[in-house]
Amino acid sequence: MVLPDGTTQELTSMNVRATEYTVGENGPENMPAPLPPQVGYTYCVEMSVDEALSAGATDAVQPAVVLLRGQFSRLPRGHGGAGGLL
Repeated sequence: MVLPDGTTQELTSMNVRATEYTVGENGPENMPAPLPPQVGYTYCVEMSVDEALSAGATDAVQPAVVLLRGQFSRLPRGHGGAGGLL
Protein backbone atom coordinates (compact mmCIF):
# COMPACT_ATOMS: atom_id res chain seq x y z
CA MET A 1 0.00 0.00 0.00
CA VAL A 2 1.11 3.57 -0.59
CA LEU A 3 1.25 5.61 2.61
CA PRO A 4 0.42 9.34 2.76
CA ASP A 5 4.13 10.28 2.74
CA GLY A 6 4.65 8.39 -0.55
CA THR A 7 6.44 5.39 0.95
CA THR A 8 5.12 1.90 0.41
CA GLN A 9 4.40 -0.83 2.90
CA GLU A 10 3.72 -4.45 2.01
CA LEU A 11 0.61 -6.07 3.41
CA THR A 12 1.18 -9.66 4.50
CA SER A 13 -2.54 -10.11 5.12
CA MET A 14 -5.60 -7.94 4.67
CA ASN A 15 -9.28 -7.68 5.46
CA VAL A 16 -11.30 -6.79 2.38
CA ARG A 17 -14.69 -5.12 2.74
CA ALA A 18 -17.35 -4.94 0.03
CA THR A 19 -19.90 -2.14 0.34
CA GLU A 20 -22.88 -2.47 -2.01
CA TYR A 21 -24.40 0.89 -2.90
CA THR A 22 -27.24 -0.42 -5.01
CA VAL A 23 -29.09 -2.59 -2.49
CA GLY A 24 -32.82 -2.07 -1.92
CA GLU A 25 -35.43 0.38 -3.15
CA ASN A 26 -33.19 3.42 -2.73
CA GLY A 27 -30.30 1.93 -4.69
CA PRO A 28 -30.33 4.54 -7.47
CA GLU A 29 -30.12 7.36 -4.90
CA ASN A 30 -27.22 5.59 -3.15
CA MET A 31 -24.92 5.60 -6.18
CA PRO A 32 -21.60 7.34 -5.34
CA ALA A 33 -21.91 9.68 -8.34
CA PRO A 34 -24.49 10.67 -10.96
CA LEU A 35 -24.70 8.31 -13.92
CA PRO A 36 -24.16 9.63 -17.45
CA PRO A 37 -27.40 9.73 -19.47
CA GLN A 38 -26.32 6.84 -21.73
CA VAL A 39 -25.72 4.49 -18.76
CA GLY A 40 -28.49 2.51 -17.11
CA TYR A 41 -28.71 1.92 -13.38
CA THR A 42 -26.80 -1.21 -12.46
CA TYR A 43 -24.77 -2.86 -9.70
CA CYS A 44 -22.23 -0.79 -7.76
CA VAL A 45 -19.84 -2.05 -5.11
CA GLU A 46 -16.82 -0.48 -3.43
CA MET A 47 -14.01 -2.80 -2.41
CA SER A 48 -11.73 -1.52 0.34
CA VAL A 49 -8.93 -2.84 2.54
CA ASP A 50 -9.38 -2.11 6.24
CA GLU A 51 -5.64 -1.88 6.95
CA ALA A 52 -5.12 0.65 4.14
CA LEU A 53 -8.04 2.80 5.29
CA SER A 54 -6.80 2.90 8.88
CA ALA A 55 -3.30 3.92 7.68
CA GLY A 56 -4.65 6.60 5.31
CA ALA A 57 -3.06 4.67 2.46
CA THR A 58 -4.04 4.26 -1.18
CA ASP A 59 -3.46 1.59 -3.80
CA ALA A 60 -3.54 -1.29 -1.33
CA VAL A 61 -3.60 -3.89 -4.09
CA GLN A 62 -1.44 -3.62 -7.21
CA PRO A 63 -2.24 -4.52 -9.89
CA ALA A 64 -5.92 -3.71 -9.41
CA VAL A 65 -8.28 -6.56 -8.58
CA VAL A 66 -11.00 -7.49 -11.05
CA LEU A 67 -14.35 -8.45 -9.60
CA LEU A 68 -16.34 -10.96 -11.62
CA ARG A 69 -20.01 -11.13 -10.79
CA GLY A 70 -22.46 -13.73 -12.06
CA GLN A 71 -25.06 -12.99 -14.71
CA PHE A 72 -27.57 -10.72 -13.00
CA SER A 73 -28.58 -8.21 -15.66
CA ARG A 74 -30.39 -10.62 -18.01
CA LEU A 75 -28.37 -9.34 -20.96
CA PRO A 76 -27.68 -11.87 -23.72
CA ARG A 77 -24.55 -13.98 -23.26
CA GLY A 78 -21.54 -12.27 -24.85
CA HIS A 79 -23.02 -8.76 -24.49
CA GLY A 80 -20.38 -6.27 -23.36
CA GLY A 81 -21.12 -5.26 -19.79
CA ALA A 82 -20.22 -1.98 -18.16
CA GLY A 83 -17.29 -1.64 -15.84
CA GLY A 84 -15.89 1.37 -14.09
CA LEU A 85 -13.36 2.67 -11.65
CA LEU A 86 -13.72 5.89 -9.73
